[in-house]
Amino acid sequence: MFIFYIGCCFASFLMVIAQRVPAGEDFLYSRSRCHHCQQKLAFYELLPLISAVLLRFRCRTCRQKIPLIYFGAEFIYGCLFFLITTQQVGPTKIAYLIWLTMAFLLSLTDLFYWTVEPKILYPFGFLLWMILFLCAWQLYFSTLIFLLLISLIVYFFLQDYFGFGDVLLLLFWGPWFSLHQLFILLFVASLSGLILSAILTLIRKKQSIIYPLFLFYH
Repeated sequence: MFIFYIGCCFASFLMVIAQRVPAGEDFLYSRSRCHHCQQKLAFYELLPLISAVLLRFRCRTCRQKIPLIYFGAEFIYGCLFFLITTQQVGPTKIAYLIWLTMAFLLSLTDLFYWTVEPKILYPFGFLLWMILFLCAWQLYFSTLIFLLLISLIVYFFLQDYFGFGDVLLLLFWGPWFSLHQLFILLFVASLSGLILSAILTLIRKKQSIIYPLFLFYH
């Protein structure tokens, strides 16, 4: 349970990074505030999971709703953090944690800003490659060549239809998968995106006014 909650604490900090880095805001020293009333959050309001439940998912001051994305992201990362730290050992554990954190941050920035944030992508991408090389993971050169060809096609002919940030992400992740594994990864990622898009569409239809998720707290 303690390891799970440590993961939730990391997730809370990662949420701040995902919100502030793309916006060029300070994420280390600036106190978190409620977007509606601009009131600084008390210490107990920053406790992952617990504060949301105790406050019934509302701001202590203005009573505006706290989006469930915070609770859900902290819980999911906490569970994955627990699984990785208890099931993996040695350098492999570090590699999985870096991979998980990179995927978590980029998923959030994509959700909040519809972008693959370069300030997150490049540092984590190069760090991931370094760790995987140290762990002697197999690099599939056939997959790398395939992805380089796809990147050239997208760059010169399909930039209006396919985000190049997604291509860069594939270049960081893809070479560590066989072509078969890569196609499975793309299928699962596409299916997950369609499901999430359908869920968000249903939510929007039930609400008369939708505020962007990243505007609630910063």
